[in-house]
Amino acid sequence: QPNREVVIISDFQRSGWNGDEGVAFPAGTLVSPVLISDETTPNASVASLILRRDFFSGQERMTAEARVVRRQGDAPEERTIVLELDGQETQTQTVSLDPTGSAVVTFDPFTLSDIYTRGSIRLDSDALPQDDELHFVLSPGRAMRTLVLEGANPRQDASFYLETAHISEEASFEIEVRRSTSVSDADLASTDVVILNDIPFPQGAAADRLRAFVEGGGGLLLILGARSEWRTGLEEILPGRTGSAMDHSRGAVRLGRLERSHPVFESFTGPRSGDFARARFFMSRDLELGPEGRGIAWFDDGSVALAERRLGEGTVLVWTSRMDRFWNDLAVQPVFLPFVHGLVRHLAGYRERIPWFTAGQVLDIADPAGLVFVADRESELPPDVDLVALTPSGGSVTLPATAGPRFLELEQQGFYPVRPPGMNPERPLTVAVNVDVAESELEAMDPEELAAAVAPRDTDVVIGAGGETLSVERQERNQERRQSLWRLLMVAALVLLLIETGISNWISRATATNFEHGGSYVPSNT
Repeated sequence: QPNREVVIISDFQRSGWNGDEGVAFPAGTLVSPVLISDETTPNASVASLILRRDFFSGQERMTAEARVVRRQGDAPEERTIVLELDGQETQTQTVSLDPTGSAVVTFDPFTLSDIYTRGSIRLDSDALPQDDELHFVLSPGRAMRTLVLEGANPRQDASFYLETAHISEEASFEIEVRRSTSVSDADLASTDVVILNDIPFPQGAAADRLRAFVEGGGGLLLILGARSEWRTGLEEILPGRTGSAMDHSRGAVRLGRLERSHPVFESFTGPRSGDFARARFFMSRDLELGPEGRGIAWFDDGSVALAERRLGEGTVLVWTSRMDRFWNDLAVQPVFLPFVHGLVRHLAGYRERIPWFTAGQVLDIADPAGLVFVADRESELPPDVDLVALTPSGGSVTLPATAGPRFLELEQQGFYPVRPPGMNPERPLTVAVNVDVAESELEAMDPEELAAAVAPRDTDVVIGAGGETLSVERQERNQERRQSLWRLLMVAALVLLLIETGISNWISRATATNFEHGGSYVPSNT
């Protein structure tokens, strides 16, 4: 008799057991599963939501596409699904669901004009109402503004391909090309990225303004060409020392290695997402990386193609070849447009905002690196002011101003507005929280399957095919039967081998013809 017993009382929800928890009971343990419910609850849930952003007549629009899943049931049923914006029902549809089926509901596009717009997708309630709704928060996107300086006498169409790449997604980018080498404080105040397109680095006050711009969080891209010049002092700004132009016309080089984990190349991480090796480079500038520089892309001859340096809160990138068709043909390759977009987004510090979190996650309100995924840039929270987060249930969480992190535990489903105490802004920073829909998958596993999983096979606890616990004596008898079977199979195989060998030798002697001189001849079949 076992001297230990474990009774597992559960509904044995399959999603609650992965099988790799590493739980095992010691020898002599009797595992007794007890199922507390054998009834299945029909349930439908809003399983996922896709939010698509586009622009129409200068206005930003969003399209919500919800996937509804039904688990269990006896017959098809129709459910009502609603789109709410800022607490108002804006659209209603009816969806037909099979007993174990799913359906996709696409709502009409709606205009997105205000920051922190609260949205919800709601099904009419059933026995499990928590997964009948999915919340999200959206803010209008802000176009990234790029200023291109190409000098007083640029080469014809020097910035044509750069400008075309920006215009192709006019909703996300604004570009100004200026035939100048100077830049003012007013220019930089409304600019996210500055591109120096094959011009000498500005000197004097303009250089100081550019450096302060980058240190304050701006982005700077140098495109090297025939007019680019190195001068003393640039080692404090650039990722390396630029050298002379290198002629590859006798054997064009190609991009050989890319740091695809870098944000610039995040659009090219998937299979068949773009082939940079097709572009040919006939000229490039030498770049010797400094201690603060980091290579991101290299040509197949080992020279640097793209390098980066962090400067204060901003970033400096150096591209060692032109971005037209004079030094290379990258501009006419399919990868050029997403490559330019990746450069600008990275330099501008662009991050796609997260429309919702999952209950149980924690948000650090004091972390700028994490807050960019939630907060609108124009309404950033002051770091030295106490804050209060209102919970969906009507409570509040105090977030005092401290030098360290300010953690907000997202425990409830719904919306968490965050604001200074005593203030009621019209559009406060708001975070949406949803439950994990995997928890509503109520399919039950076989209780004996769980009992077998926690019983180690190399101990006395063994579960039989019928779910019963096998005694030590019965285990030994089963083991002996398996060993006896293997012995019989080995003997039979040995007998067959001996018979085959004997027959083979007899046939060989019967077909051989002996000659007087001792030779032998085996006649052919012809």
